[in-house]
Amino acid sequence: MNTALNQTSDFDNAIIEEDDFNEAYKLIKYVHSSFSYNQPSGAFIVGESGTGKTAVLESYLKDNPSSYNNERDHVPVVYINAASTPSIHAFAKILIKALDPTGAMPKSILDKQLRIEVLKRELGLELVIVDEFHDMLTTARSPMNTGVVNFVKYLLSQLNVAVIVAGLPHSEEILSADRQIATRCCNTKHMKPFTAINADEGCRFQMYVNGLLEVYPHQFEDMPTDEFLYRLLLATTGNKRSIKRLFQYAASETPIGKVTTKRVLDEGWNLVIDVDSRVCINTAPFKATLNKVKKALVKGGLLHE
Repeated sequence: MNTALNQTSDFDNAIIEEDDFNEAYKLIKYVHSSFSYNQPSGAFIVGESGTGKTAVLESYLKDNPSSYNNERDHVPVVYINAASTPSIHAFAKILIKALDPTGAMPKSILDKQLRIEVLKRELGLELVIVDEFHDMLTTARSPMNTGVVNFVKYLLSQLNVAVIVAGLPHSEEILSADRQIATRCCNTKHMKPFTAINADEGCRFQMYVNGLLEVYPHQFEDMPTDEFLYRLLLATTGNKRSIKRLFQYAASETPIGKVTTKRVLDEGWNLVIDVDSRVCINTAPFKATLNKVKKALVKGGLLHE
């Protein structure tokens, strides 16, 4: 039982490195290395939901942990999730709490900024990672966007730390409209879902799935590799989060010592995949004939005809 639990835990916690992941990780590392420059740089990591942005951010944070001792605490990298952060005050508060969980909270935005600057010096802060940044923005020009843009400029210029901003594609569009931010954040990594529209993309998808299969705690029902990949690609529309959720469901519903069947995968597809995605493809990927699956992939732009 413990072995089975450990295998499931290993799968749940697995980080699968593929081209997008590795390129994003290298970009974060490059930006982080600029912290000692007179003007540290920034970068955008953008993509639709489920394309792996948070996974690479959390992986980098894990590889650059904070250290605490009696003489001096060191927090080289701080990660902030901006989801449901309605204001700059709230964002500054989250940043202070991330750096000093038990300290008193200043009231004004100016006092908050001063406190952040003191903490930066005391803790040796080098890189600020802001995830889900789109939640702080509207899709049109607004006073709220102006405040957000100004706070990003504060991080880059006044606080003088390296900055990674991750979010939906419109995050980059709004922030890059500011010349100062565009100059300092001159690199962008676009995270994208998997497809099989050409050999390179198909290989990228297969490598990712192979990485998952290496840590998956069961075997899958015997079917040709290409068929399995086609069905999985259609079921998840190439979304990494959906692929992982489908595998997690299948693992939880497969008895120890048994193989994961197409029936279990079909159940998982109906239960854990977003209903809009299921309606959009209009084909049951683990029940339909392979020919119908391929036609649906072509129609959805996931496979070249």
